[in-house]
Amino acid sequence: MPDKNNDKVLDMLLNSKSMELRNKIKKEIGALEEDFVHMFLLNEFNLTDAGTELIRLLAHENKIPGVYIAGSKPFPTIMKHLKRNKVDAKDIFFIDCISSIHNVNETEGDQFHLIGSLKELTALEISLEKTLANSPSNEIFIILDSISTLLIYHDEKTIERFIHGITTRIREKPGRKGFLIAVNAVDTEPILTKMAQFCDKVVKIE
Repeated sequence: MPDKNNDKVLDMLLNSKSMELRNKIKKEIGALEEDFVHMFLLNEFNLTDAGTELIRLLAHENKIPGVYIAGSKPFPTIMKHLKRNKVDAKDIFFIDCISSIHNVNETEGDQFHLIGSLKELTALEISLEKTLANSPSNEIFIILDSISTLLIYHDEKTIERFIHGITTRIREKPGRKGFLIAVNAVDTEPILTKMAQFCDKVVKIE
């Protein structure tokens, strides 16, 4: 039989870890009144939790609507993780670039749009532009999860141009906040350094 005491200890450890990550993110972001584009360099183990805590801070706590470009995990998986962590994501629109790999049949819903593949950058850009244009609020955040996954499907020059285009679109109107997530790895350090020039700040969280 499962040991309930062990489960409670595990939950406490996970909650403590999430709180620590949340506090680090809050400290690094600073005043949410500002417009900015930040790059978050994380280890592969806190990638999902970082996305969750960003949504908790921005949408759940501060009621800022957002767009989440999902390239690391499919939309249904992300929603289950958010629900498990008691994070309200009703004001988030997800551009899902990976669910087709997991045989998810629905291509569009009230809260998501399914792009056929991470290879289809043009479709991703069109979907983002349409979502931003239809947003009722000038204040909106955009999370890209993640640059590292995109680099699996495209060469560095292509992704560098793509990131430049994304950051330019984020800066087109006041009130927008951008978060570019990547795994902090030795082999991608040179290209991430190049992309950092498009950002206001690079945040490293181990």
